[in-house]
Amino acid sequence: VDSRQKLHFKHLFKVAEKMGFEQATRSEHLSYESVNDANGDAFSSRDARGLSLEELRAQIDEIVKKDYLSRHKSEWDQKEINSTAEKITLAALKYGMLRIDPSSPIKFILSQWIALEGETGPYLQYVITRCKSLLAKAEFKKPEELKLEAIQEEELYYALYRYNEIVEAAALEYRPNHLSNYLFDIAKLFNRFYKECPVLNAEEDLKNSRLELVAMTQKILEDGFKLLNIPTIDRM
Repeated sequence: VDSRQKLHFKHLFKVAEKMGFEQATRSEHLSYESVNDANGDAFSSRDARGLSLEELRAQIDEIVKKDYLSRHKSEWDQKEINSTAEKITLAALKYGMLRIDPSSPIKFILSQWIALEGETGPYLQYVITRCKSLLAKAEFKKPEELKLEAIQEEELYYALYRYNEIVEAAALEYRPNHLSNYLFDIAKLFNRFYKECPVLNAEEDLKNSRLELVAMTQKILEDGFKLLNIPTIDRM
């Protein structure tokens, strides 16, 4: 960003502060490379190439309601369906942008950004809902000491304790992708743990330890999403 652009953004931040966004003048503008389509062509508002943000949000919202939430029509009211679709849409767009290093071009492929598998916002939302579902099914006593028997438990536990370190690095280096990529790694480790380590059917002490790992995972993922200003959902 050149000096003229810096002055421009400084002015915009002052305007935003007057509009009620008190944190605006303490903000930093983080530039990023071009956003390209699947063919490598850059989106350009000036040249009318690509979709506007509102058009893109509407398109994703429609797909999410049809492909992910239509099966819930008999159980959920329309208000919850609309709210959940909006949050999944925002997660797809925000995480899709924030997971890429700002110095690298961003390739936008709609089917990949909204997928429920892979490095996407909806996938991470799904992992959070899985944690919530597990914790809702069983009452457990927080153990005084975690009982870690499997390698999958140890990998997840030690990765979770790197959270503060990752957040600090992301903030100091102005690289939100550090946090985004870390959260995806946590989600992968959690699913590996969930697949290999029975939780609800384990003996009591081990069950409590594993449920505590689930609770820790949910807390870290939700807190990370909050820092990235990405919404979470209660169920999917």
